[in-house]
Amino acid sequence: MASRAGRTCLLFLLILYAAAGVVQQAQSAGYQLRQQGSEGLGTALAGVSAGANGLSDMYWNPAVAGTVERPSAAASLTYLRPVSKAQEGGAATVLGTPVSGRGAQDDVTPSQVIPAAYFATPVNDRLSVGLAVNPSFGLETDYGADWIGRYHALNSEVLAVSFNPTLAYRAGDRLTFAGGFIAQYFDAKLSNAVDFGTIGAVSGVPGAVAGGQDGRAAMEADDWGFGFNAGLLAEPFDGTRLGLSYRSEIRHSLRGEARFTLDEAGVGAALSGATGAFRDTSVRSGIRTPGFAALGLSQDLTPELTLLAEVQWIGWSAFDDLVVRFDNPAQPAEVTTQNWDDSWFAALGLAYRPDARWTVRTGVAFDQSPVPDDTRTPRIPDADRTWISGGLGYAVAEWLRLDVSYTRIFMSGERIALTADQPGNTFRGDLDFRSNTSVDVVALAGTVRF
Repeated sequence: MASRAGRTCLLFLLILYAAAGVVQQAQSAGYQLRQQGSEGLGTALAGVSAGANGLSDMYWNPAVAGTVERPSAAASLTYLRPVSKAQEGGAATVLGTPVSGRGAQDDVTPSQVIPAAYFATPVNDRLSVGLAVNPSFGLETDYGADWIGRYHALNSEVLAVSFNPTLAYRAGDRLTFAGGFIAQYFDAKLSNAVDFGTIGAVSGVPGAVAGGQDGRAAMEADDWGFGFNAGLLAEPFDGTRLGLSYRSEIRHSLRGEARFTLDEAGVGAALSGATGAFRDTSVRSGIRTPGFAALGLSQDLTPELTLLAEVQWIGWSAFDDLVVRFDNPAQPAEVTTQNWDDSWFAALGLAYRPDARWTVRTGVAFDQSPVPDDTRTPRIPDADRTWISGGLGYAVAEWLRLDVSYTRIFMSGERIALTADQPGNTFRGDLDFRSNTSVDVVALAGTVRF
């Protein structure tokens, strides 16, 4: 058996490796990152709120911290390989001029690695403390400068990292309560082409050519926001565990900078000189990351086989409009209507333990998209998702467990149809195309017990 010093060394190596990944991975696929541990991914997240899969379920229910009998730590690395394509489409300026460029594009969403780290320890027979560090929300989409939808989006990068200390109290052998404080860092980088040709043509600038004189606008802003989570675990009968949890919405007041690159023909310079707009300036924007409520079940069917189930409600209606306001009074605010809906996630899974060392997991899930058809944008070309998952766990030693899982996520192809008469789209123009995405997910995790 490894010494306490050896286990301590391995524990800190795991946590530091995961923490380094959080710092380095400022680009993540998907706005809500559900990939928070290998064990839960193996069951398509079925039973995570019931703490059925291990310490990484702390993200979904802080009461899981109360299940540890000795100091424990876990770290995971999840590789996402999205295959996202913008299929052939069309675009036009507000003046009806066709937008030149490529109508189709592959590799819209880059591959990424998502880390997560967890720690929990008993304080006494009733009380435990824990800490979870997770990139909770994130996305990256990247389109070429010659794409027909460039006035709506070029590059979009969002990352929200949450630090979540928790306190869990065991009220008895069958009931555990927990609550936690969440500190969340949110960073956003957005860019798009600016159609100075059309703006100039509408404004009467000599030599302006609609769709023919592009510039660029780029914004970067960040903020810290704060929230809380709470949960309970109940075991009404031997072999039955129920979990209920809630994670609060978090408000962010982003502050940062906007930078404008003018066109080479001088139309943007003429507009800037006449109006004072299109100059580098400070920006601010407000955004709310959604809260969610979750209910999980872990039900032993036999000593070896466990049925897992999960249902989650996500409060995406908090994302109504994305408004970027500029400190330069001559620069009008940028508005993108979202009007997202609340959504649901549901999963069923099985865990099979043929002996004390091995665990085999599988599961399926349905993840409902919150995005209405009429406000879907190329920044977040979201759609309903179906998950199929499998995983394998092995206890290398009494103090060390390793897990690996694979998930295939199928997303329905959705049409993006935006028009110049929608709020904020006057000089972005019309855009019509279809987006198709699928995702391969591979996760590795290690859990260490002192």
